[in-house]
Parts: sequence; C-alpha cells; structure tokens
Amino acid sequence: MRHPQVGRKWYDVKLYSNRFKEHLSKGLKPVYVITGEEPLQVNECSDALREKARAEGYTERLVYSVDIDTSSDEFLQASDNLSLFAEKKLLEVRLPRGKTGREWAQALNRYLDAPPDDMVLLVCGGKLERGVSNSAWYKKADKLGATVTTWPKNPQELLAWIEQRLQQHGLRATRSAKALIAQRVEGNLLAARQEIDKLALLYPDAQIGDAEVMSAVANSSRYSVFDLTQAALEGNARRACKILQVLEGEGVAEILVHWSLAQEVRQLSQIAQQQLAGVPAETALRQARVPRHRVALVRKALNRHTERQWLTLLRQAARIDRLIKGRESGDAWVELLQLALGIAGTQLAIPDVDTSKVG
Repeated sequence: MRHPQVGRKWYDVKLYSNRFKEHLSKGLKPVYVITGEEPLQVNECSDALREKARAEGYTERLVYSVDIDTSSDEFLQASDNLSLFAEKKLLEVRLPRGKTGREWAQALNRYLDAPPDDMVLLVCGGKLERGVSNSAWYKKADKLGATVTTWPKNPQELLAWIEQRLQQHGLRATRSAKALIAQRVEGNLLAARQEIDKLALLYPDAQIGDAEVMSAVANSSRYSVFDLTQAALEGNARRACKILQVLEGEGVAEILVHWSLAQEVRQLSQIAQQQLAGVPAETALRQARVPRHRVALVRKALNRHTERQWLTLLRQAARIDRLIKGRESGDAWVELLQLALGIAGTQLAIPDVDTSKVG
C-alpha cells in the first residue's frame, strides 16, 4: 500500500532547517533526508521529526548505521514487515561517512519504490559525498518526501541565530556581547548553544553584557568545571573530590557544575545505549561527535559502567537538577560529589581534603 502522502505536493520539498518545524506541522511525509555540514541543525531537525513521529503514533524506532561492515538485510526485513498488528515505525538510517555504498543505495532505492504506509524513513548524517544527491534513491526521496541540507552560517547569519537563541531563553544581550559570543565560537553552532545555555543558567534575569560573557567562558578559579569532568572521566575519584571542593569554596555556581557533569553523563548514556543495540563503538563515538583527542578518555569511562548504570547516573543527574531548582530537598554539593564519584566508578568514602594543598 502506498504511503498516504505519496504524490501530494502541497509543500515545497526543498527546505531550510529553520522552516522544518513549520513543514512538519502540515503532516508527515514518507521519507526525510536531513544532512549537511552543520551537525547541530541536522540533530535538531532530526529530533523535531522524531518528536512529531511519536506524536503521530510511530512508537517504534529502529536505527541503522551505514558502515563498511553493516548489512542492509535487517533494514529490508523490517520494512517488509507489514503485519496488521505491527506498530507504526520510524526507520532511521544514519550516514556517518556521508555515503551509502552500493548495497545500502540499492536497499534504499528498493524501499522507496513503494514506501509502506505505516512507516516513516529518516536518512540523516553529515555532508553527503559528491554524487549522492544524483543517485536514484536520493531523487526518489526528494520527490516523495523532503530533503534538508544544512550549511555553516556566515557572520551575519550567525549573529541572527545567536539573537534568536538568546530570545528563546528569555535573555537580553548587548550588541557587543552577541558579537563576543560569535567571535569565541568561530561559527560552531554547537559551541554557541553551549555558551548560551551557560549564560541562561548563570544569569537568568540579567542583561547580558561583555562581562557576563567573559565570566561564563573564562573561569578565574584554579580549576574549572571541565577539570572536574576530566578527573571524573579518568576515574580519578580523589582528584575529582578535591576539585569539586575547590569549586564550592570559590563560589562557582552549583548549576554550572551540574551542567558540566550532566552533559557528560547524557552523552555517555546515549553511546552506551547504541553499543547495547549493536552499533560498533567506533561508529557510536563518531555519531556522538566525540572529538578525536577525547576518544580514549570517553572509551575509558564507557568501559567502567554498563548501559543500565549510566542510566542510573542520568536519573541521579536529573534529581540534582530538580534539587537545585528547589523542587526537591537535599544538599546539592553532596549529591554533585556523589555524581562525580559515580562517573569515576567508585563508592569510596569521601576523603577529608585540605584544599589549600590541592596540586
């Protein structure tokens, strides 16, 4: 049976990422290809599609990563399952290398000959290799569904994007503060989002100026929150404990410490879930966009816990967030220490530390 949206051309299929949510509000198409050089925009468009699909009853999500040794057989078997009692499915094919290879190109081409009406296909990844957009499967996807290609933003577009993100957080910023953010992130939207998230945590009701931007990105403490996460990921519980006590003593905002630890736990939990699902470690790390210089560190941390244990730490991080916001009672610094020790892989008693001798 043909997908109900096949052949309907009620909306322009050539989309910009900033119009993608508007496009989704008009209903789901059978296939989406979301790729490009800007990973944050690819991820956010893909997340919006996943959310829309769940709302429309596509409760089962199957993920396939195209790699040298990955067969398309399982994907084709899933797409051929037309049981009357099967749940509606979102099939997600990821292209970490920006290409499909012959086998996957043929599989996608076969699927798009007659996309099932109880499935939506998402193909996502980085910049496509030359020639992919001229392939048979891509042309079919372009005709049947929608394609989104993301591009790095020029300086003017970046400033407009920063302004929009600040507004989403309810923040007001001076022109020079926005320019300073843009200068520091050098066009990296993921880094820009992280900087704005930190500003929203630290200065929720303040006018953002140069001083606030500089204080958020440059810490005058002997240690930064990144030193803390580094120690925790290394499994160095004693050093993590020392650094955390120094940060507390020097008045670093507990919400910023939580932000740094929680984002590491969230990423590690996602990678662990992918590995549990059979995705090779190298592929999972690449999809999570772990920088090359941190791969060994992240691998070391991953080997320390099971996927279930990472989920437990993620729930612990969520509780600390509620605690900091006053929704639960407890000592935030004590629980932040327990979270750091948990990441480090120890349940040892908390040592008595003389912070004046921390080296």
